[in-house]
Amino acid sequence: MKDTIIIPFSRKKKQKNQMYLGFFLLLLLGIIVSIISIGDINWFVLGVVIAIFAVGVTVFIRKRIEISILNKKNEGLELTPEYLKNNTSIYHNVIGEIPWIEIDSIHRMSQLTYKGILRLKLKSPEKYAAKINNREETSSVYWGILIDNNELDITFEELERLINEYFAKYGNS
Repeated sequence: MKDTIIIPFSRKKKQKNQMYLGFFLLLLLGIIVSIISIGDINWFVLGVVIAIFAVGVTVFIRKRIEISILNKKNEGLELTPEYLKNNTSIYHNVIGEIPWIEIDSIHRMSQLTYKGILRLKLKSPEKYAAKINNREETSSVYWGILIDNNELDITFEELERLINEYFAKYGNS
C-alpha cells in the first residue's frame, strides 16, 4: 500500500498540552490554599474551586492514561486508500476506521479557533455513534468528526491538503 500515509504524534505538542494542564492545576491548588489560609472562609467559593480542581485532576489523569495507551504505536493519523483512522484520542480510537466512501463532506472550521479544525460529515453517523458509550460524544458524531493537528507532527495546512486530496481521490468512487 504505497498510498498509505501515517502521520506520527508530536511529542513536543503533547508535552506542551500536559504542561498547560499541569500549570492550571497548580494555579487551582494555589487558590485553594489561599482560600483556606484566609481566616474567613467562603465555603461556596472553596467548594467551587475544589470541584474545578477535581475535574482538572480527572482530566489530567485521563490524558496521561490516554497518552500512555496511544504512545504504544506512534500512529496519530492513518490515511489509506480505503479509510481514514484518527488515533489522537480514545474517542477517535473507539470510532475506528472511517471508509472514505462513508464521508459526505469535509469543512474547515477556522472561525472556532486561531488554528483550524476539519469537520468530517458522515453519511451514516448512527453506525459510528453506536460504538460510543458517552452520550455527549455520541451526539457529536451526528454533527461531524473533528480532526485537528494539536497532537500531530504536521501543520494544519498540510493536514487539510492531505485529507482533501485523499477524499477527492478515494471518497467519491
